[in-house]
Amino acid sequence: MPILAKLQRFATEDARQFAYRILKLSILELLLRPGEKLNEVELANSASMSRTPMHNVMGKLGRENLVEQIPQRGAFVTRIHADRAEQAAWAQSQSGTSVLELLYTVRISSEDFEPLRRNLSQQQYCVATEDYDGAVRHVFKFYKLLYELANLDTVWDSLQYAGADLYRLFHLIASQPENCETALLECRAVLEALEKRDNATACRALQHFYTRLCEQIPLAAEKYPDYFELV
Repeated sequence: MPILAKLQRFATEDARQFAYRILKLSILELLLRPGEKLNEVELANSASMSRTPMHNVMGKLGRENLVEQIPQRGAFVTRIHADRAEQAAWAQSQSGTSVLELLYTVRISSEDFEPLRRNLSQQQYCVATEDYDGAVRHVFKFYKLLYELANLDTVWDSLQYAGADLYRLFHLIASQPENCETALLECRAVLEALEKRDNATACRALQHFYTRLCEQIPLAAEKYPDYFELV
């Protein structure tokens, strides 16, 4: 469990907050695989902490559909639920389109776009160095930056609370380089359209990203059947 040993505890975090952050990140980035049984002692040892904080965060992760606790059997990483991923994609696509329409109505300086430009450079670097998990992080960060530009950070955070299966889906398909390369092109198209104040093109590029993710679900489920919840 390399990520648990690698991540450092923030000075402002107590043990429970640290356990929650690293365990959630490990699940979202598939370092703890869908369906995998969670051994609290091993997890705690790998993070150099006692078992109690790990045990205490299982309920919270369960409410976020990341952990399933089964009596007499223990806790397991939840499998990816296709319906939840599709609904998250729909919600983020609809909301993202509204954000772009809002940005179209306000004056935005060239400097305001600089964080988005830097993000594209980071995506490009990750793709070039075959760091596809890093590319996934930066792609979602790009869309978060749009919400921040519109002063709607909390809306994005609310969407992510219900978007774990979509995020895991993207990490799952990121091993195919073309998925990250196409996501980079979609993000670039959004930014270029924003800079030209071409709202229709920006919205199409954003919607294409989420539609494309959903189109990958059947292929991913066929390739990784043990990672998906059977409906």
